Amino acid sequence: MSVIFLAGAHSVGKTFLGKPAAEALGLIHCSASGLIREEKGRVTWNAAKRVEEIDDNQKALIRAIKRKLDDGHRLLIDGHFVLRDASGAIARIEVDVFDEMNLSGVVLLEEEPAVIVSRLRARDGQAVSISEVIEMANAERIHAQRATTQLGIALVSIRKPSLEMLTQSLARLLAMQKGTQR
Repeated sequence: MSVIFLAGAHSVGKTFLGKPAAEALGLIHCSASGLIREEKGRVTWNAAKRVEEIDDNQKALIRAIKRKLDDGHRLLIDGHFVLRDASGAIARIEVDVFDEMNLSGVVLLEEEPAVIVSRLRARDGQAVSISEVIEMANAERIHAQRATTQLGIALVSIRKPSLEMLTQSLARLLAMQKGTQR
């Protein structure tokens, strides 16, 4: 079964675009945070997106993904390569976590920082600076590139994503996976 990871900064459009794209392609869409919440029965992050128990959360995420795969699902998981820890510092998710997810590919969504700032304010009432968004987006991109290179899996980056662009990119990743399974 396949797991494609949909990455990007908060409010870049992962869930907004990921749900309908997954549905169009017969994938089950899940957010990493939703799977962690479901597995642990609680949240370990605050409204400012600062996360406690990062390592434990990733173990819970892996357990949840494996359970979904055991049920025979093909998954589109939206999440992050980097997070802000409880102190506000950028924390990279260990590459081993992505390896344990058995990813068949990664799609990285990128958007203009001002658009993300506006979305965060509208969605969460969160006031963040453009420099904070740029810092997170750059860290996300760099770690996504590092992890996918290290794991030898495809990385597709989409700048200013649309539903059509994401659906086409996911379809290409799924076709590549079918080609390697023969």
